[in-house]
Amino acid sequence: MEKDDLIRKLEGLSTPDIEISAHKQRLKALLLAKYYPEKKRMVLFSLFKKLVPLGALAIIGLAFLVHNFAFPRYTPVQAQEIALQNPEIQDWISKGATMQDIEIIDGKAYILIQPQEKEAATNEEEIPAPAVAKDQTINQMTEGKTRAEESFKGAFAEIDIKEKRISKVEELASSIERLTDSKRIKTEEIARRNPEIPKEAEILDVQVSTPKFRLVKKDGSVQVSIESEENEKASIIYEFDKKQWEGKINLEKGEVEEIKFLGEAEDGATSGE
Repeated sequence: MEKDDLIRKLEGLSTPDIEISAHKQRLKALLLAKYYPEKKRMVLFSLFKKLVPLGALAIIGLAFLVHNFAFPRYTPVQAQEIALQNPEIQDWISKGATMQDIEIIDGKAYILIQPQEKEAATNEEEIPAPAVAKDQTINQMTEGKTRAEESFKGAFAEIDIKEKRISKVEELASSIERLTDSKRIKTEEIARRNPEIPKEAEILDVQVSTPKFRLVKKDGSVQVSIESEENEKASIIYEFDKKQWEGKINLEKGEVEEIKFLGEAEDGATSGE
């Protein structure tokens, strides 16, 4: 047989279609053993990545709700809204008073209400006090004290924010009056020690600043404390030998800084006869 004839016969030869089932099963088992655990791990890891953020958010949200329920956060605005339900506080605020200091401890708010501050005159703008009659000055002092006692000087309020009610409202008038009297006594003592002011001089009037307060946290509670005033001043008007003077006194240093002559005293008793 020629070589070319053999090639042609081999090219036209068909092979039988043979399937070996045992081989296919072994191949499938081998592929599953190699790749299925890896795929399973990838699926589990992918699912874990999706669930972890959701779980974390759920835990954070639950913790936030529990914290807010167990430890609610109270604000000064809530305390102010409750305080304004009190008719007295409403009246003070309408007349210019302000809630200047608020402290919150364990669901309770402590509010310091102070009257509107008057603008103090500077040294350049200050006008010397005119000479007045003795009787007239005493009357003015009495009337002024009566008006001061009737006016609002400050108050301290305790608010239960959790229960949304006002536990206590206490005016500071008695404390302020006591402190003011103490300042007047100190002012007179300083004036009496000054050699330029005659011992026989009669003090007609004493002017001191109104004490200011602030809230202070102490031992788990809140107390009203006096706010120290730097370089605190006072003044007196005194009369001697039918003449009147004004003395400027530094309470912090305990000395008379300046004495001004006001003029001849007017005789109120004579003019009233």
